Amino acid sequence: MKTKSTEKLQVLLQVESVSFNYPGQNSFRGLRRVSFQISQGQFVSILGKSGSGKTSMLKCIFGIEDVIEGKIFYDGEQVYGPSHQLLPGRLGMSLVSQDFYVLENHTVTENITDKLSGFNDNYKLKRSAELLRVLQLSPFENKKAKELSSGQRQRLSIARALADFPKLLLLDEPFSNLDAGLKDLLLNYIRKEALKNKSAVLMVTHHAEDTLKFSNEILILKDGKFIQRGSPEQIYFFPKSLDTARLFGKAFRVKNFPGHLKILRPEYLEETAAYDSQIKIQIKDKNFCGGCFEISGSDQEKNLVSFYSNQQISDERREVFLKLREGLLRKP
Repeated sequence: MKTKSTEKLQVLLQVESVSFNYPGQNSFRGLRRVSFQISQGQFVSILGKSGSGKTSMLKCIFGIEDVIEGKIFYDGEQVYGPSHQLLPGRLGMSLVSQDFYVLENHTVTENITDKLSGFNDNYKLKRSAELLRVLQLSPFENKKAKELSSGQRQRLSIARALADFPKLLLLDEPFSNLDAGLKDLLLNYIRKEALKNKSAVLMVTHHAEDTLKFSNEILILKDGKFIQRGSPEQIYFFPKSLDTARLFGKAFRVKNFPGHLKILRPEYLEETAAYDSQIKIQIKDKNFCGGCFEISGSDQEKNLVSFYSNQQISDERREVFLKLREGLLRKP
């Protein structure tokens, strides 16, 4: 029988009312009084469109940029930018970005063991073999880094960052060149390693699906401010705005809809009989989506509505009756 752990997890990262903007800019491209914290074992994602301030946040946390106001604490100590500390980063903190670095004239295995100084040789070989397997680099273990493709070099850079798993791992969309299967495998691995090592992960991304799959908490960033935060389920089912909802796919609002959800998605609705329906739409478009058909139309109040059907709807049909699917998450 499982028992709830009473162990108090240490806060590893604390961001307090931080503001930032790039010097010399005519327009705002930074952060506006943002605050949050991350504890041991947590995987937190910051989600937002390009230009929302995601990368700026990581640069401030890592000490690459100076904040205008506010404070950042890592493992209980304040983080300063380049005006106070020349070299960015802190012991136990690692930043993985799209700009990857490898040792060109060293083999793949040597690139990984290079990050494991202080460990015995047996552990170095065991750990490097594990990362080679996870990142699908085992066939290239004896090749020099300069002989690898761009995608392989990116994976090797990630392996170097994970070799001695950091206390705080910062991910700035470093998986852009990885296929979906490998990316999922790697993010699952990172999440398990963070739990095992009592580390924390902060990932910034514009790929909403990744945040839903792997995060304990999602922070929605827009124009340098957090506009919503919560668990993946809370953010997905109960977004505070259409902008937030549409980060996760198609969404629409239906005025006077007789249900507990204020913003709907096509997958929330299913066809039903007229007497059991909550909404009736006039069909306008029908599109094949691979595993289903998307049927779009409008209701009597001209709200645009769509839903997914496993079967094609005949061209003769002009209207369809819909209701909410059973079992949708209800607000606590």
